[in-house]
Amino acid sequence: MASAVHGEVSDPTGAVLAGALVTVRRIDSGRVWSVLTDASGHYTLAGLDPGRYALDVRQAGFTELVRTVMLGAGETAEEPLRLNLASVVEQVNVISGPASDGMSARQMREGSARDLGEAATAIAGVQRARKAAIANDIAIRGLFHNNIATTIDGTRLYGACTFQMDPAEYHVDLAEVDHVDVVKGPFDVTTQGELGGFVKIVTRTPDAQGFLLHSNVSTGSYGYYNPSVTAELGGKDTDWLAGYSYRTSQFYKDGDGSLVSELGGYRDGYADLQAFRTQSAWSKLAFHPAANQHGEISYTRQQSGDLLYPYLTMDGVYDDADRFAARYDYFRSQGWLRGLHGLAYADKANHLMDDHLRESAGTMPFSMSEHVVSFTDGARMDADLAQGFTAGYEFYHRYWNSNGVMRMSSMGMTMPTDEVELPGVTEDVNGAYVAYRHAFGTRWLLTSGARFDHDFTNASAADAASFETYYGAVALTAHDAGASGNAMVSWQATPDVAVFTGVGSNIRFPDPQERFYASSFSMSMSMEDAWVGNPLLRHPRDTEFDLGVRTKTRRFAFTPQVFFSKLDNDVTLHVAMPQQMDMSTMSSMNAETYGNVQAYLWGAEANGSAPLGTNLMLNGSYTVTRGTKVPQPDNHIESSNLFQVPPVRATLNLTYERKGWYAEAGAEVTGRQDHVDTDENEQTTAGFSVFHLKGGYHGRSFDAEAGVNNLLSREYSEFLSYARDPLTNGVRLPEPGRNFFVNVAYRFHRGE
Repeated sequence: MASAVHGEVSDPTGAVLAGALVTVRRIDSGRVWSVLTDASGHYTLAGLDPGRYALDVRQAGFTELVRTVMLGAGETAEEPLRLNLASVVEQVNVISGPASDGMSARQMREGSARDLGEAATAIAGVQRARKAAIANDIAIRGLFHNNIATTIDGTRLYGACTFQMDPAEYHVDLAEVDHVDVVKGPFDVTTQGELGGFVKIVTRTPDAQGFLLHSNVSTGSYGYYNPSVTAELGGKDTDWLAGYSYRTSQFYKDGDGSLVSELGGYRDGYADLQAFRTQSAWSKLAFHPAANQHGEISYTRQQSGDLLYPYLTMDGVYDDADRFAARYDYFRSQGWLRGLHGLAYADKANHLMDDHLRESAGTMPFSMSEHVVSFTDGARMDADLAQGFTAGYEFYHRYWNSNGVMRMSSMGMTMPTDEVELPGVTEDVNGAYVAYRHAFGTRWLLTSGARFDHDFTNASAADAASFETYYGAVALTAHDAGASGNAMVSWQATPDVAVFTGVGSNIRFPDPQERFYASSFSMSMSMEDAWVGNPLLRHPRDTEFDLGVRTKTRRFAFTPQVFFSKLDNDVTLHVAMPQQMDMSTMSSMNAETYGNVQAYLWGAEANGSAPLGTNLMLNGSYTVTRGTKVPQPDNHIESSNLFQVPPVRATLNLTYERKGWYAEAGAEVTGRQDHVDTDENEQTTAGFSVFHLKGGYHGRSFDAEAGVNNLLSREYSEFLSYARDPLTNGVRLPEPGRNFFVNVAYRFHRGE
């Protein structure tokens, strides 16, 4: 039976090391297997014969680590590997970056999360914008939507809906995910668009020898049901993985026991419908032409129906997504080129929404609808070089088309009006970067990077008359270019305390919807009937400074840090008055639009843990963010508060663990948010505190969790539950009341 070895490579503080070369050499025969650690520092070397091996790890700026490991027949050994700085004999702690975090698939499954947007809120500094029972959006330190980059195995998928009804992270099933990494702030140059944060989603890769089966069933209150299964079949030169997941739920009830659907204006008899129904299937083939080469081909299909959004004026009739990717990796341990990685991908999202379940449809099948399609094709090449350098190039092409229909009934006749809000807009982005990592002596570590990007957006078929009404004569194409970069330094003050600081400055290009969307439909409850993009938008830039301290001993860990961001040309919403009257293009004297403002974000985060006994652990976090902007009265921007900035939040959890069993009691306290943007009719949100209980068992082949959230059934709404866009009906969505969940997982493995 074949054996395997896997683990995580990290520095002495536990900060993971990506791109480290891990090699195993069979001592009696000299045969070698090699692999590079992924973005979370994980490595797996499978297909090994039983015997004695030398395990070798190398990373620029760190000392080489050599360890001997004995593998029995069919054994999968876990070998965590911790590297020291070059020339360091004793153990030291070095921070690899000022502001990053993540979570594994197991951590996501230890709760009631129904999508990644909900699961990621366990990370300090990450918030959720709730839209419904599913499809939650991720915010990082008060920035979300277009201000953070999201990739899935390095690929880009853009949701079809022009106003973020289906964010990219929604189109990934939890059962498909291996781990998620979150970069906070402009401290990553490997991917374009990472203005204020970066969400890196990494899906499972087949690495089992023989046959491996992962199965999971999650269920909970409000009719939630989610079975999933993933199978792996491994061989000498190829490995294969395939999985399937089905998710469904009814509308949830708030803390007062009211169905959330009562806020959406649904017709009689439709309040008890399914809130969502989603199924996903995925497959991945991995092949190994040689010991130092690895390739993968993957495809995922997601189909969704009956996606109901009470806070919007329309629901999703269907929302389908396809993801295809092919990658190839080559690595070596000598010479100037240490690794070469190529990736090509093609993604599509297809989305139809209408109001056929709402009272607004009247006697018609529907009164408003919108069909949106989004395609993204791209490629990238990355090279790991000697002396701590990495260089890369990426390109992607984006196509986006949105067609709307508005129906009105008069004298027994239906009069439809068709409108193309975003007609086949294309965007082409090219970018190149270089990153560098180097240790100076025994106490200092420098990581830095720079990149340059160019963007060309073509909206030649857009509604030029609408833009002329509000902005004068404008071009329907846009060119943008700009540089980004960062530098981060870690200083080892004592063996247990490290100080880290960094400065980063990244740009992102205005989204095609922000520039070239145009609609005169009255789809929302806002005072403005029209919604129009701003072709004159300039690209935003986030320049951020971070400073923190990390203390980590065998028993205690504590990491406080502060940050300050200067947002040049930040994109905000405001009301625009027409410069010239043209009633054939717009139905209102004013319109909601986008503008550039000078803005600032600052705040603090702290998280830590401490043992209270042999099996008892206390951990918690604290985050505070404040955002302001410079008013522009001439553009009807009066408020100095930045839009959609979350309030103060603190968490505290007490966990007991013993022999695979665990139990946890936790609390979340969120402060009052009265720093609201009155220009966008934001309302003050009261503070709240909620409690949860959960527990379970983690075994070699069996896991089980059960718990209850919002134990006291508190009636509350999170601040980000209200977002102003053309589809909003003006309500603030409450959070679920007391709800229960159960997760059961089983793994079966039969080796070769």
